[in-house]
Amino acid sequence: MNSIIITKLSQLTLIEESPIFLTGQYTLEEEETSSNMWTISFGKKLGSIVTPEIIKKFISNVIKNRQLQVSHLNTSATFYLWHDIQTSELRFNLISGTHSKLPFNCIVELEASFDPIVDAFIRSINDSYIPWDELELLTPEDLNDEEEEAPYILKVFCLFLNP
Repeated sequence: MNSIIITKLSQLTLIEESPIFLTGQYTLEEEETSSNMWTISFGKKLGSIVTPEIIKKFISNVIKNRQLQVSHLNTSATFYLWHDIQTSELRFNLISGTHSKLPFNCIVELEASFDPIVDAFIRSINDSYIPWDELELLTPEDLNDEEEEAPYILKVFCLFLNP
């Protein structure tokens, strides 16, 4: 996994142009996932000025570059992008083949475009701080609460890339 805290916008270009690792072999899927996955967050200073337009252009450039590399390898691949709410990270990955089931252990809701995912990510950059006085202390009774949690639904943008 490639994880980066963006402190300069020029770092986005390095991610856009990063080489991919695709084998088409099921036995190497874990290595592909690890090599091609990116987690992106922003430093405080840059996070306060980054716009949805900057991120959307970046994602478009990532997709164009991945499509070019997939074409050169004469293979197909699945590109998918999501916002990790707990870490305030934008994440994307690329795996060999066209997968109808993505590797998540939750309910996946596919988005028609990446715009809502990017918009949620940008909002989280500015809203991720919770002051200490707004946190609530949990008691043992809270932990034993038998209320069922609603199933987690992850919004994902998915695109099949073909040669």
